[in-house]
Amino acid sequence: MPNSTLAENVAYTLRHAIQFGEYLSGERLVELTLAHELAVSQNTVRDALRILEQEGWVVKQARRGVFVKTFNKAEAEEIYTLWAAIESLALAWALRAITPSHLDFLARPLEDMEQHIQLSNWKGAQESAFRFHEALIYVAGKSQTAELLARLLNAARLLENLRELRFPRGGQGWRTELEAYRMVHHRIAAGDLERARLALNELIMADAVEVMLWL
Repeated sequence: MPNSTLAENVAYTLRHAIQFGEYLSGERLVELTLAHELAVSQNTVRDALRILEQEGWVVKQARRGVFVKTFNKAEAEEIYTLWAAIESLALAWALRAITPSHLDFLARPLEDMEQHIQLSNWKGAQESAFRFHEALIYVAGKSQTAELLARLLNAARLLENLRELRFPRGGQGWRTELEAYRMVHHRIAAGDLERARLALNELIMADAVEVMLWL
């Protein structure tokens, strides 16, 4: 790919913007506009958008352009159900090799979430929640599972961004969310696979229910 390094840098910038809700599901990404804003060529932006399309962040529509990916209710339900099922497998693998350092690693996103909540930084709290899932997947140590879950987490981020825009959790909602994550961590630390799996599934599917309310 020409200008691959530059295209990857632009893809990183756009990915971060989408991830944190600067561009929302359904929003069109205009190559020429982005090229001017980022001071790069239109071809570089096009290459960057191809990278994001492969990762599942955007979709190209014939004769219409590139849009941040959207999901209907059935697709969202499938995403959350697959997420819960596959991460449940990752959890079982993680518990086979869990160490005190792994537990500390899993606790860090929750510590960050608490700090973001204290600062009323809801975007930061949301990203910390996703980083907990990514940390759990890392501890599981299964590369193919990690690839599958990465795409599901990308899709969930898009859905959660819209959910927070339309029905923000606010401080109390995020404090409740943090306690749910702490319960998952507590049960992982206790080595209780079944109860940890149940807590993780309930956490993911509770978010799914909230998303379904506005789709």
